[in-house]
Amino acid sequence: MLISGSLLFSEGCKLLSPQNKTTEADGSVREIPFDGLFIDACTQFNLGNFAVASKLLNKCYDLKPDEASVSYQLSRTYFHENEGARSLQYGMKAWQLAPQNVHYALWYAERLRAEGNAAEAISVLEKTAEMAPSDEQVLKLLDTLYALKTNQLDKRIKLWESYRKNSGYKLKTALKLIELYKQKQDYASAHAVYDEIKKASPLKYQYFIEDGNLYLQEKDMVNARFNFDRALAINPNNFELNYTLFIQEAAANNRQMAGQYLRQAFKDPLTGLEAKLGFCAMLNQLYYKDSTYLPYTKTVAQTLMLVYPENTNAVYTAGLYYEWNKQYDTALLAYKKVCKDQPGRFDAWNGILRMCGKLKLHEEKISFARQALEYYPNVASVYLEAAISSNSIKAYTQALEFCADGLRMALDPKDKTELLKTEGQAYFKLGKFSQAESSWLAAIAIKADDGVLYEYLGDAYAMAGQPEKALLHWKKAEELGLISNNLTQKIKTGKYVE
Repeated sequence: MLISGSLLFSEGCKLLSPQNKTTEADGSVREIPFDGLFIDACTQFNLGNFAVASKLLNKCYDLKPDEASVSYQLSRTYFHENEGARSLQYGMKAWQLAPQNVHYALWYAERLRAEGNAAEAISVLEKTAEMAPSDEQVLKLLDTLYALKTNQLDKRIKLWESYRKNSGYKLKTALKLIELYKQKQDYASAHAVYDEIKKASPLKYQYFIEDGNLYLQEKDMVNARFNFDRALAINPNNFELNYTLFIQEAAANNRQMAGQYLRQAFKDPLTGLEAKLGFCAMLNQLYYKDSTYLPYTKTVAQTLMLVYPENTNAVYTAGLYYEWNKQYDTALLAYKKVCKDQPGRFDAWNGILRMCGKLKLHEEKISFARQALEYYPNVASVYLEAAISSNSIKAYTQALEFCADGLRMALDPKDKTELLKTEGQAYFKLGKFSQAESSWLAAIAIKADDGVLYEYLGDAYAMAGQPEKALLHWKKAEELGLISNNLTQKIKTGKYVE
């Protein structure tokens, strides 16, 4: 902490003797050499001419060696000339000549600290604090120096308590004391200061929350809830508080209250959507660990749609939560709205395709896949979804077209495997068993441990009149862990079963 040079020179000039002129017997006026020299020195310092200033100040010092302001200004000048030892020397003399001057004490303490003598700096400031207990600059520097030394917490607390006593109530002082009381784990004193703040600022609900959180840390649920309820009475939608209460109630399986707090949290107009979506990520983690949190995602979805109906991020998150809760119709509406407002958003198109698949809306799914391909013509998975639905409505030729286009775009081995598998199904349904065989063999070349592909190959061989090869591949499918009644029946009878 350094004080402005101009300000401190001004202070130095003020401390000069008020006598600037003298009157001769004949009435003429003559300037006193000291005052003129000192003023010139101040002027040269402010102009940055430190070498000239130091020469003038040394002349002043020769004239008045016990003038504290001269020693002080010399200290400042030598500091700017990078002469640390001389700066410290004159800083000490200024303080010794005028120990009641706060500016001199602060300057000298700063020089001591810069030289690595924090203990002496503390000693100087402690003496100054006794004479000027209400000076905030002395308080802050002394507190900083105490904080640098170990086991000084009690001294810091005493310092701030003394400052509060002499300066009266100040919010910053109160908060600083709370911070220190917490470090000391003196929670009773911290609560007492919180009570003081709440009395002075009864509508600032954040201090009820902070005090409640401190009680919560002490596992004092009664006082914690008392403070939380007071905060909610002032601001019922505070996000942080409601989310805290939601976590408590959800952990206690009080679903109704937990849901209420969650709704209130997401209605908070003072918390931005980005922050709320960040808390959604936390809720997701809770759900991944404990499925009982799933219903709360629906609560969030409903509130997001109510509060942010035009925000695509909010609507998409709501759609995802509806999907998790198997409300596929509602999820589909949310994803459609996102695509309407932000058509270049792939995750929403993907959501539409998933929901259409869940709802067996194959014609609609194909239509949306075509729309998605207008924006993402190189994404193989979209062609795959369209091909699967085409097979479902027996549009096998159309399925083959989607598969062919998808295979040209596919880079991911998984996509290639699924496209070849779907292509083989379309050929099989069209009675083109050799083409189906080729597609499935190509898929096996990528994923050799897929039992379904071996069953499909067995089906193709059976329909092509090769029962021995069919049985061999069905058994291979069983060896790979595929289990189904149809497969068991095929192996038992040696014949294809629809």
